[in-house]
Amino acid sequence: MRRATFAVAHFPRIPIFDPLIDFPRGAVGIWPPLFDVALALPARVLHGAAATREQIASAASVTIPFLGALAVLAAAFFGGAVRRGAAVPAALFVALCGAHVQYSQYGHTDQHVAESLTSLLCLGFFVRARARPGPAREAIAGVLLGIAALTWQGAICWGALYALVLALESARRPAGEVFRAAVLVFGCAAIVDAAGVAYWVRGEAVPFTFISFGWFQPVFLAAMAAGVIAIDAARAAIRRDPPRSLLRHAAALLLLAGILRGRIPDLLRNLAAGIGYVTKTSHGSAAAGGLTSFPREMLLQIYEVRPLLADGLRLALDTLSLAFLLIPIAIAVWVARAVRGPRRSEHLAIAGWAILTLWLALSQRLNIYYAAPLAALAGWEVARQVATRASRAWTRAGTSRRVAARLRAGIAIALVLTALPGLERQLATRYAPGDDLIATMEWARTHLPHAVSAYDARFLPPPSPMPELARAEGMLSPWALGHFVTFYAELPAPADAFGYGFMDSIRFFLEENEEEALAIARQRRSRWVAVTDLTPKMNDYAKILGRVPYFGVAGGQATAAPAYLRTMQSRLYDFDGTGPEPLAHFRRVYASRTGSLRGGRIVARWKIFEIVGAP
Repeated sequence: MRRATFAVAHFPRIPIFDPLIDFPRGAVGIWPPLFDVALALPARVLHGAAATREQIASAASVTIPFLGALAVLAAAFFGGAVRRGAAVPAALFVALCGAHVQYSQYGHTDQHVAESLTSLLCLGFFVRARARPGPAREAIAGVLLGIAALTWQGAICWGALYALVLALESARRPAGEVFRAAVLVFGCAAIVDAAGVAYWVRGEAVPFTFISFGWFQPVFLAAMAAGVIAIDAARAAIRRDPPRSLLRHAAALLLLAGILRGRIPDLLRNLAAGIGYVTKTSHGSAAAGGLTSFPREMLLQIYEVRPLLADGLRLALDTLSLAFLLIPIAIAVWVARAVRGPRRSEHLAIAGWAILTLWLALSQRLNIYYAAPLAALAGWEVARQVATRASRAWTRAGTSRRVAARLRAGIAIALVLTALPGLERQLATRYAPGDDLIATMEWARTHLPHAVSAYDARFLPPPSPMPELARAEGMLSPWALGHFVTFYAELPAPADAFGYGFMDSIRFFLEENEEEALAIARQRRSRWVAVTDLTPKMNDYAKILGRVPYFGVAGGQATAAPAYLRTMQSRLYDFDGTGPEPLAHFRRVYASRTGSLRGGRIVARWKIFEIVGAP
């Protein structure tokens, strides 16, 4: 939302390197800009560059269900490409599926619904291009892949799928057809993505990594083109194709070699880091401008990146209905058709998409929105299989074939009905921070000093010198609250949910020595500290730092170990810095009106402290 606010005022530009995150070092925001621009567009059109915070927020909130509705139509488009007659069932299922509804509700301004929309469109065109190869379809599939990568950097995984399909096709496609497809699909995708990177980055240093917006994505797409063309060239040589064909392959490979020169080692290393992100085995690393991989310790603290089945089948069945259980059957059918069916190329792409999507969803539960159309098409495929076999039996018995159609529709409707309880729960769930957190951050925005405006145009690339930044002071907080600090409080944030400052935040709140805690705060140039209850995470954080658990369970209730009471977290949150071991340099300046009962007294849920008397 902060980047969208910039885009409203300076459409469509946003900051790339942001001095207010990973403060005081500054870092890049990892997401591509296209979703931020989509959030900004309605307010810019309706209210102009001077739109207020409230107008921008209201327009952005409506953008999400609008994109969700477009994603439903995209599911129909993709479903029709996968299976004749599947367009309407796929759209209906996705519209009512909790996995899609969760991320397309009013005000849920996260990029997932845009990822689903752009991914379904590019995949739909690619499947149609493999069914009826042609330059127009292949070019459109490539352009849409480039747009998807500008919406979500991980969309290049579809590029890897494209490359696999085209490489396998080269054994039986006519000479030149796979070459043309590789050039058009990956060429258009890389050009669109590279043009977006060049426009928004404008020469700023950005990390070369899978997890962040930058030059990694267009280079990866170029590498996919090189791999497919090299395989096709080898096949052409074996087939003894005309010299003109081999020269064309050689020229393309020489051009791509120039583009990829010196990039292959970094490409492979960061590709492995991207896989490590999905499997939560990556180790945090950084380069110019920001992170190149997330620390595994941080990923393990995020509920949404836990495996889908970590807590059993309930979540999968609740968000994807009973159709989730049919996905392996449908994949087996599509793989069989890819091996020996009449539409091998299409089913190779479909089976590859299904396997990749299922892996993504099983690895990280946040990817369930990708699995919504997969569950829909799996249910429809199984319904057709059952109806077809029943039709053959009934035909021999003289029964009308209309019964098979009714059976197919009945199975599909039954699967949709199993999605309704999950839909009801999604609509009853409030995916929003509490009003007391917003009030706390708004208080900080209006009452604490700001040396520099959070929306200074000098943040835009190419950046201009900002002497005021030397006087800016940040607000240290639990790492997951960092984006609230920058957007609502409009203050610099040393730690945030991108992973910047993750370890410093944990070390500060678990520190038992006030001087050591002050050293961390001084290093991060923090004058303010936002505090809340970290009891549910204290044992996890203790494990990260190699300490014994802070909380145990006795008589069905959590009990604190003496070591917990020595931490800065307890001394600030439980005792306001004035407990058994008073803090000399921390003064409470704000406490929310909401609270909870702890130790026989009400403790405010949110607090802000000022660091005083420290150099």
